[in-house]
Amino acid sequence: MLLSNFTHRRQQRESDCLVACAAMITAYLGIQADYDKLAKIVRSRWFGTPFGHIRYLDSLGLSVVHGYHGDIDLFARNIEIGLPVLVNVQTIGWPHWQGEVTYHAVVVIGFDQTGEVIYIHDPFFTEAPIELNLTQFMIGWQEQNRQYAVVALTPPFEQNH
Repeated sequence: MLLSNFTHRRQQRESDCLVACAAMITAYLGIQADYDKLAKIVRSRWFGTPFGHIRYLDSLGLSVVHGYHGDIDLFARNIEIGLPVLVNVQTIGWPHWQGEVTYHAVVVIGFDQTGEVIYIHDPFFTEAPIELNLTQFMIGWQEQNRQYAVVALTPPFEQNH
């Protein structure tokens, strides 16, 4: 399952991956939001933006669910109803990063039926979606306590504990 009509956006600065992800998600939801305005909303700084600042998108009238210890079912539940999932990761072991490890934010837009491949939009790169082996993805996501956010026009499913 793969979300259609999801437009890729590259980050403008090395440190604003969260801003680029917010731009992709708001555009997908049909919200017109200027990139620099989004940077101000999420309080982006020259050194980066704390992942939890994604919650400030609620100032645009959006519902934002932010949590930790997400799982694969979280992706399935949200993608099946047409919602991408923003995740906080480290790029450890990700082939397209060619050994470089950094703190990063990407948008999960799908997975294959076998459950062994996940599709992401990585704002650092031009090409999208990028296909990742689920095991490779999970290593990077686990490093950030499987932190996630779902942004929607209506309340999304929350992770049950």
